Amino acid sequence: MKVAHIFEMLVICCSLIDSNALGNQWSEERIGIINSLPENPSRDEIAMLTQIAGVKSHTQEGAEVVKLAFDRLTSIPDFDRELAQYLRDQRSKWKSGGGENAYNSCRDDIFDSLGRIPHPGSVRLLGDFLPDMEWTQDPIQHLMGDADYTITSPNGLLAACSLGELINESPLHKKPGNYLEQDVLPWRDWYQEVKTGRKAFSFKGKNIEYRFNSNGTWTSKVIGKSPNKDSRFPHDGVVREKKSTVAAADNLQANKTITPAPWPWIVGGVLVSGILALLIRGFKSK
Repeated sequence: MKVAHIFEMLVICCSLIDSNALGNQWSEERIGIINSLPENPSRDEIAMLTQIAGVKSHTQEGAEVVKLAFDRLTSIPDFDRELAQYLRDQRSKWKSGGGENAYNSCRDDIFDSLGRIPHPGSVRLLGDFLPDMEWTQDPIQHLMGDADYTITSPNGLLAACSLGELINESPLHKKPGNYLEQDVLPWRDWYQEVKTGRKAFSFKGKNIEYRFNSNGTWTSKVIGKSPNKDSRFPHDGVVREKKSTVAAADNLQANKTITPAPWPWIVGGVLVSGILALLIRGFKSK
């Protein structure tokens, strides 16, 4: 084996170890940020919590951060209405010349995150944005202009896609990633029934059914057996109308420190030892 090839393998091995360490660092930093939030977070902080609570986590440490952010977010009364106002404020900045890219980026991130936050507040926010079909750019002009970036869909289409990721018994038999503008219409009809309390709803991977009341609150009940856990949603249990206090969420995690899993270092050590053995054997054979 050539020395150059061995060196490349060592670099790859070390990069794998570093990426795991960075993952643990990300988790610890986010836990610190969440626990340091004030009792009444600002709209910017609510937007940040939403993005963390909607992270696609593939590790136990990451799932703990996501759940902590979810619990903290949903402990905020009417968090969805504060978040909706945040999006409207960002639109106003864009309209006044404050930057289209910033508005597109924040709304795309937030709507995408809400598609992984199974909570009635998410449904209420997404449903209320379904009529908003304003493009930030004319799609035809964008296509004809040979732009080297993807245009951001209207809020209504983004909201419909997120509902398609969240809700059981979708009104469409179609993957949310393939939705077109006309696919928003069935979701509008669906939400009109849900909003008025005529129709109940449940989330994928959950056996809890929700129904909105006329005053904007909701009731919930258990339906059937507990289904297989959906790995996208590390949030368990019934979402209660009365939110848990901020102190309860903070105290639960305040003194918690994530201990990095040792297995990546063990595997890395074995790989490095094996590669070094091959290197020494190659030198001796010369």
